[in-house]
Amino acid sequence: MAARTGLPALRVNTLVQQLRERLRLPDSASRAMLVHQLLAQRYIPVPARDGRPALIPTEARLVRAWGEHAARLAVADALTMPPGEVDLWTRTLLRKLRARSTPHLVALGHALGVFASPSLGANEPLPVRPGLLSPARATALGLAARGMGREEIASLLHVSPETVTHHLKASRAALGCPPGTALHVLVHTLFATGAATPPTIAAPAPPLTAAQLHLWRAIATNSLSSDIARAVGTTPQALRPAVGRLTAHAGTDSALGLVVRGHAWNWWDWKETTTT
Repeated sequence: MAARTGLPALRVNTLVQQLRERLRLPDSASRAMLVHQLLAQRYIPVPARDGRPALIPTEARLVRAWGEHAARLAVADALTMPPGEVDLWTRTLLRKLRARSTPHLVALGHALGVFASPSLGANEPLPVRPGLLSPARATALGLAARGMGREEIASLLHVSPETVTHHLKASRAALGCPPGTALHVLVHTLFATGAATPPTIAAPAPPLTAAQLHLWRAIATNSLSSDIARAVGTTPQALRPAVGRLTAHAGTDSALGLVVRGHAWNWWDWKETTTT
């Protein structure tokens, strides 16, 4: 940092410590944590995304952990991941986002909406209405709604992937969804029926045309691409780029993320005459 700022290292360290004190952070707070707090409290502007790609859930959790924990071992503990694996994921992500350091990675995480999204902590499944599902099934579905894969959920809950599959299958039945219902449709049903409250997203809802809203509704309520295409009156071949544009517009990279964000922004209750 001293080389990039042109300031002596001692002066940089003094400034960093002064910022920690101003933000009421402990002396152990890393520079990545400091950058996160400066951005979260709007002391500095969020950098531009500059065409950087969206993150998969594990990458998003990694960026969030670097912003919220003081040291590498604490990051590893938060992610229930071996430190060596944290190093590997971090190096890969630094290259993917063209980031210079973990503080820069955290800043780019803000640009990509990682910290504006609901908490992605591994021990924080999306809460499901009590009594609807057993605690184990509610936890598995709540974690799946966060974007975690079957293997990740199994590792976190110390069960087999087959058990996770069983929990999700039972959750489909409890919500009245037929077998084979895609996860994003299951999560949509969870929100649309009031079985769970959508997470809060600090980022404002992006402008949406009536056609985009119609497509989002079709995605939320259909598991198969052919059914989505039929619902919006297009072909499966033309559907793929349209879905890609909509997910990018919403700042996500999957149908599940699109459904979760849409419900967080209350798109389900918008009128399809909406135009922007």
